[in-house]
Amino acid sequence: MEERLESIRSSVKGERRYIDRFYHEIRFSLGLCEARPEKKEEWQRLIEKAVQHVESKLKEGESDLKSAVEEAEKILKPIGKVAKEYTIYCVGHAHIDMNWMWPWPETVSVINDTFSTVDRLMDEFPEFRFSQSQASTYMALKEYLPELYERVKERFREGRWEITASTWVEGDENLSSGEMICRHLLYTKRFISQEFGVPVDAIKIDWEPDLFGHPHTMPSFLARAGVKRYYFCRGGKGHKLFWWQGPDGSRVLAYDDSELWYIGHMNPADKTPMGGPTGGDIISALFKFEKETGLKDYLFVYGVGDHGGGPTRRDLMNVIEINSWPIFPKIKLSTTEEYFSVIEPKLPEDLTVVDDELNFVFRGCYTSQSNIKRANRYSENRLFEAEVAAVIGSRLLGMPYPSEDLAVAWQNAMFNQFHDILPGSGVHATYEYSQGLFQEILARAGMIKTRALRSLASRVDTTGMDGSPGDLGDNIGAGAGNESALGKVSSIGAGAVSIDPFIIFNPNPWERDELVTVKVWDKDLPADRVKVISPSGEEIPGQVVEQGGYWGHRFTSVLFPVRKLPPVGYRVYAVGLSESPLKAEQAARVEEPNVIENEFLRVEVDPSSGAISSLVDKRTGYDLVPDGGKLGLLRWLLEEPHGMTAWEIGRIAKQIDLIDGATLEIVHKGPYLGLIRAHRKHNESRLTTEISLKAGIPWVEFKLVIDWLEIGRPDYGVPMLRIVFPIAVHGGRARFEIPCGHI
Repeated sequence: MEERLESIRSSVKGERRYIDRFYHEIRFSLGLCEARPEKKEEWQRLIEKAVQHVESKLKEGESDLKSAVEEAEKILKPIGKVAKEYTIYCVGHAHIDMNWMWPWPETVSVINDTFSTVDRLMDEFPEFRFSQSQASTYMALKEYLPELYERVKERFREGRWEITASTWVEGDENLSSGEMICRHLLYTKRFISQEFGVPVDAIKIDWEPDLFGHPHTMPSFLARAGVKRYYFCRGGKGHKLFWWQGPDGSRVLAYDDSELWYIGHMNPADKTPMGGPTGGDIISALFKFEKETGLKDYLFVYGVGDHGGGPTRRDLMNVIEINSWPIFPKIKLSTTEEYFSVIEPKLPEDLTVVDDELNFVFRGCYTSQSNIKRANRYSENRLFEAEVAAVIGSRLLGMPYPSEDLAVAWQNAMFNQFHDILPGSGVHATYEYSQGLFQEILARAGMIKTRALRSLASRVDTTGMDGSPGDLGDNIGAGAGNESALGKVSSIGAGAVSIDPFIIFNPNPWERDELVTVKVWDKDLPADRVKVISPSGEEIPGQVVEQGGYWGHRFTSVLFPVRKLPPVGYRVYAVGLSESPLKAEQAARVEEPNVIENEFLRVEVDPSSGAISSLVDKRTGYDLVPDGGKLGLLRWLLEEPHGMTAWEIGRIAKQIDLIDGATLEIVHKGPYLGLIRAHRKHNESRLTTEISLKAGIPWVEFKLVIDWLEIGRPDYGVPMLRIVFPIAVHGGRARFEIPCGHI
């Protein structure tokens, strides 16, 4: 029958409206026969009769095609009655990528053009509804396009503009921290509530069609924020509609639109009258959905996307046309709220439950553009610390709480998590803008911390910790020569003659033991005579880790242990010159030429590769390095040329384990830090690995410093670097971090 229909359709050379209509009606009728086997034989006779009628009329010419189709539809009337039991809910949407292949000014222009077009179409088509996600689009309207913003608010009040924003942007969820996911929900709900005058739980859907994966804990976050529904297109498990369940049992109703996608269009001249970029067919999708769920109501998302656009006049005119077909489902211009409100009371009791993550897509995005990933993690951590400091300043010191500064900083950090920014699939202009936001984030976070903690420190009496009067010397200064970048708080050289006091803050809500490094200015501190005075007055040796100068002033960086730092609290330590040499227990030490050891571990560094050739857990005597293996070995690889290199890791054409050519340098010998540095050069790149053990800490720390000068080319491929850890553990279970959880 399919070939016969194609032949009938292609035979018409003139006006195509009615033959396209008939073609899709017959295709739907055939699908309905399969969905209603008890009616199949009866309806197939009607279909055959209707097709023969149109065929015979076409032999007489095309002039009476309209009447021929209408007469055939009368034959099919019993099928048409059942067809109208089905409803396709058409949700207009514009997918707007934040700075994907363009800079921020173009994104603002896209928002303007898209929303202006939608507003005009609403004037022309009274039944038209539109749904738009991402709070950042509305913030851009408020800031740059206030007149259009008021028009959008008016459309919202009319009930024709639906807000589907539960997050600031459609951001990558796998790379985000759990706290940042909470901030997306918090700031978005607060913004929409304040700006549009709705309750904070009014938006019940999280709209994430283009994300590259979804963590298992996401339903838990959403349920606690009053979000009941989840719309997505990537990473599904083969179920169109299902309960997505988090580890704690929380559920959201998830809709996987991967079959037709979120950039659909209406065109009866196509193979399917309502389709998308995947080539899916609305007719087969509808019956497949009914078979899976028992539901006759289908969600179809349409509108030009990526660079914005949204529904077009052609789409809306075709909706009117398709809805006039008597042997086809009802077509309704709608919203997600209306659709889900219709189907939720009808959900089958045995609807599939997916208790798992929805991953993975585009694995290469977890390593592309390392700078933005670093910026993301720094932003998350520094903003948390800034909030802790701000609460201390507000509650204890009476300082104004910097709500606005923090809100702007969090919003910038959330923007940088957009699914084409944080995963690394943008262009150079994308990251110029994002790095600027990153600098702004850390400037705000750093100054919030600095103001609050310095104000607190000024109230702590640190004079005379060693029993001296605490007289001032000549080296007072704040921040000069200190590494205070990236949102940190620089120390103040208080200018004491005898000792330098330091207030060590713990921003975390748990007690901590740590090794800290402080910088002392303009004092002669021989390495064996550096003393550290604890809060109890105990004197312990400090470990000198660096000495140098800065514009005529000398400094000494001193490492020492701090114990029992209280949760969200501080301890006062002081550093000064001991009258006689101090001897410390070598808790962490380097044994010449290539062994580092502490209370827990013994590490042997291979002098040729700079990797670990032996890692013995002293508590068990077990060597965690497999025979012939090395931990932390650098591996150079070359991907074959392929497309989408930011998203996908291609076939590896060549790999070289960098097993020789390293030179070792003993940097620190203890007593608190033992560190060996391995230097090497490969091609034009310089690679440095630092391997260290710290006193009291049962793990090895790795730090890589890479001057990467490898260049990829379309005809050559993409060079990349890995560090590999083949652990000698058998039958173990691995745990992987996800936002606020693990799997």
